[in-house]
Amino acid sequence: YILYIVYLVKYLLSSVFLDCRTCKEELRLLAENSSGSIGAFLSFLSEYLDAILFIVEIWQLIQLDNPYTFGLTSLDILLEKLDMSVRRMEYCYVGLNRVLEVQVLELSLIAHLFRLSKIAVCSKVVLGKLLWVINRLEDLCADGSCELSDFSREIKKACDTNPTGDNLIGSINNLFQLFRLKPRTDFGMLKMINVVLRVCDNDSENPLQYICGLPVGVSFKISLWNVSSHHRLWLCMTIGESMQHTFLDFSCFGGNDEVKSGSMVVPLYATPKACSFVLRVCVVMECPSAGISTHH
Repeated sequence: YILYIVYLVKYLLSSVFLDCRTCKEELRLLAENSSGSIGAFLSFLSEYLDAILFIVEIWQLIQLDNPYTFGLTSLDILLEKLDMSVRRMEYCYVGLNRVLEVQVLELSLIAHLFRLSKIAVCSKVVLGKLLWVINRLEDLCADGSCELSDFSREIKKACDTNPTGDNLIGSINNLFQLFRLKPRTDFGMLKMINVVLRVCDNDSENPLQYICGLPVGVSFKISLWNVSSHHRLWLCMTIGESMQHTFLDFSCFGGNDEVKSGSMVVPLYATPKACSFVLRVCVVMECPSAGISTHH
C-alpha cells in the first residue's frame, strides 16, 4: 500500500512537471516572438517557472534518506541551475518593482539554504552570501512598503542569535517549511538586458588569418539593450580551457541606456599552435554578491 502511494505521488509529480515544462516552453516561444516590456515580462515568467521547477526537484532529492541515490553531480547541477536562474532574474531585468524584487531575493535565500543543507555544515562563503541577501531585504522593507516574510525573518533571527550559523544548520528543515510562494499580479514595466554579438571578417569560406602562437586582432560588432553606466560587462573569449576577458568600455559605444552599439578590435593573445581552432565568444556581466563580483 505504501509502495502504491509512493508511485502515485511520483506519477502526479511527473504530470505536474510535464505541464509546467510545456507551459515554460510556450512562454519561451512567446517571449522570443515578442518585444519591449511584453517580451521582457514573458521571459521573466519563463525564468521564474524554471526556478520553481528546480526548487521542487531539489526538494525531492534532499527529502530522500540517501540523497546520493541519483548521484552527487545531479544535485550539484540542479543547485547551479537554480543559482543561475535566480541570478538572471536579479541582474538581467531592469524595472523590477520592490515587492517583486523581495520575492526574487527570497528565491536566492532558498537556494543558499539548499547549499547549506547539502554540505550539512556552515560554509563561511554561503553564510556571507545569505547575510548579504538578508541585509538587502531589510533595506527594501525599511520604508514599510513591504515586509519581511516569516521565512526571511526566521533566517535573520537564526543568524543574529549565532553569527557562526550553527543555529541556522540546526533549524534548516523548519525554515524550509516556512518558505511560501506569493502570487503577484503587478510586475511593473520590465526591460530585459540583452546583447547581440557578431564577429566580423570571419566565416567558413574566409576565416580569420593568424600566425600560430602570435596575437591576432578579432573584430566585433556589439549591440547592448538596457545597459546603463553602472553595469560592468566583459567580453569573454575561450579556446579549449584557455580563457581571456576584456572589459567593455562604454565610452566606445554610441547610443543611450536603451540601445548602445559599437565596433571594437580585441587582441587575442594566446593563439594556439595549430592550423585552425574554434573560438567561443560571449559577453558576461559582473554580479555583486556578498562583496564578491562573479561573472554571469
